[in-house]
Amino acid sequence: MDNTIENDVSPDTQPYIAGFWRRSFAFIIDALLIGAFCNIISSLLGKFPYEYPILITLIGYLFVILYFTYCNSVNNNGQTIGKILQSIKVVKLDQQYLSLSASFLRSAILYAPFCLMSFTLLFHPVLNSIFTILLGSLLISIFYLYIFNRKNRRSIHDYLAHTIVIKNGVEPKTISTTWNVHFYIVTILV
Repeated sequence: MDNTIENDVSPDTQPYIAGFWRRSFAFIIDALLIGAFCNIISSLLGKFPYEYPILITLIGYLFVILYFTYCNSVNNNGQTIGKILQSIKVVKLDQQYLSLSASFLRSAILYAPFCLMSFTLLFHPVLNSIFTILLGSLLISIFYLYIFNRKNRRSIHDYLAHTIVIKNGVEPKTISTTWNVHFYIVTILV
């Protein structure tokens, strides 16, 4: 088989792309570590988190973004603790490490639905519905591409930040393009 036509290559012949399970386990490891840290900090603050839930949520979201921004950028070779344990890393499409701004954008988009969904309980019912729909659409789009975009496993946050998650130590080749139908489905979902 001629491997020069990268658009038609299956994921099995692209061993450099981090697969679904590696990325999922890295995400779970990082979420557990961040959750444990936030739980410890929250318990040290006493009643403050309950008295100022919006402020605590924003501070927590900012902490999550800054952690992932630092870890996924050139400062840490594109690896969080979860990515290190799963032997994967995030890089720009030209295989360079992410700048702080690209890493910040990627993290802000990826973690917004997870960190900010609790805001929906604090708004007026109309704003609650709008915010829930926006964050829910983003979350569904992220997961849809993450699961079904098997050629390169890139999702919304990867497209906007021009990144890809690859296996560590494997020399990448040309990145396969995403099947256009996936973008139509995401558009319909949103």
